[in-house]
Amino acid sequence: MASIDALAKTIKEFEGGLIGQVAEELWEVANKKIRNLTKEGISIVDYKKKLAQESAAAIEKAKLFSKTAPKGKA
Repeated sequence: MASIDALAKTIKEFEGGLIGQVAEELWEVANKKIRNLTKEGISIVDYKKKLAQESAAAIEKAKLFSKTAPKGKA
C-alpha cells in the first residue's frame, strides 16, 4: 500500500511529460475524427508546440474580443 501511495504522489508532483516516455503511438480525437499522428510523422513535441500556439492564439483572440465588447453599465 505504501508503494502505491508513493507512486501516486510522485505522479501528481511530476511536472515533466510521461507520454513520450511510455506511449508508442500518438492519436488525436477531434471534430468527430480520429487521427494516428504517429503515422503522419507528428511527434509529441510537435503536437505540444501546435497546442501551445493554438492556445496562445485563442488567448489573444479573447483579449481582442474583451477590448471591443460593449461595456456594462456601472
